[in-house]
Amino acid sequence: MRFGWINHRAWILRALDCGAIVIALLHCTPSAIATDRHWSVGSGLWSQSVNWTPGAVPGPSDNAIVDFFSNGTAGLARITTSSIGAVTSVSVLNGSSVRITNLGSLLCGTDFIVARSNTHGSLDVQTTNPLLTFPGGLTMLIGSSPPTQGTSPNQPVDPSGSFSIPNVGTDDTRVYVLPMLTTPVAPPLNIPDSLQGVYVKSAKLGGVDVLNTGFRFAGEPDKVLEIVLARNAGSLAGRVEDERKQPAAGVFVTLVPDLSTARLYRTDMYKTTSTDADGRFEVKGLPPGDYKIFALEGFEKDAWLDPEFFKPYEERGLSIKVGEGRVFTLETPLSVVRQQ
Repeated sequence: MRFGWINHRAWILRALDCGAIVIALLHCTPSAIATDRHWSVGSGLWSQSVNWTPGAVPGPSDNAIVDFFSNGTAGLARITTSSIGAVTSVSVLNGSSVRITNLGSLLCGTDFIVARSNTHGSLDVQTTNPLLTFPGGLTMLIGSSPPTQGTSPNQPVDPSGSFSIPNVGTDDTRVYVLPMLTTPVAPPLNIPDSLQGVYVKSAKLGGVDVLNTGFRFAGEPDKVLEIVLARNAGSLAGRVEDERKQPAAGVFVTLVPDLSTARLYRTDMYKTTSTDADGRFEVKGLPPGDYKIFALEGFEKDAWLDPEFFKPYEERGLSIKVGEGRVFTLETPLSVVRQQ
């Protein structure tokens, strides 16, 4: 499993051999040419240099490798303080463990790898530190194309961030993270308070993007599913005018993926609000990416969830790019699109 820090606040979920997934919140610092330092005792504090070979606590120019195993005993490196210095990367192998307790924290510049390939390892986070809180209420789903339920059942993500998805078939090509990223054949789900503002930043299988393109999985043991969640969503603000250049109140403002082929799957990028009495609107919680925005009047609510809906109106939409944690403000008012 691999953990890392992607911009601002993010959780990375990574499954090995379609098995368990663990969540941890870490920070990222710039990487450098690093020296390998190995954990050399059965159990001890990370912060003590005697527990490492060569004999120094890993620093910003070091790879920390927790791989001790001797006479049937695996290593356990305990982190109990937030004063631990940054490291370039962490690998936990040979059945060893890293345990973070109390207010412990660790700065990791590149990868936090747990149980690489066929070796075993674990990351045990036991802390009251609010920065290490994993949001509950997530459910994983593997579906097929065209979008249907698929052969594997919905699987909840437990409070530790672990889940296991059985019966993944060769026809199952889409990954969904409920309730933010749902299948287009399912009704929209309510987002609990703990997941407000959380979005799926990326999904990769074997290092290849599967969020926007889907995947093919035939049980390859070396393919790892990696899902990144983040909170640094973008937002959009603007206004709508009618044909007389007057503010258009009560108009639906709808955002969809700019790439038409993504509209069948990226339901998390479908966002709708309505204009106020001054024709103004604001949309928050936008996953970063390329959108097309429409101001719609006279249509049935949610009619635009049909990917074919926009074909007659495609040229009437405005293409925009929403960045991470940024507010995009339209300089020019949108024009109302009415049903033909």
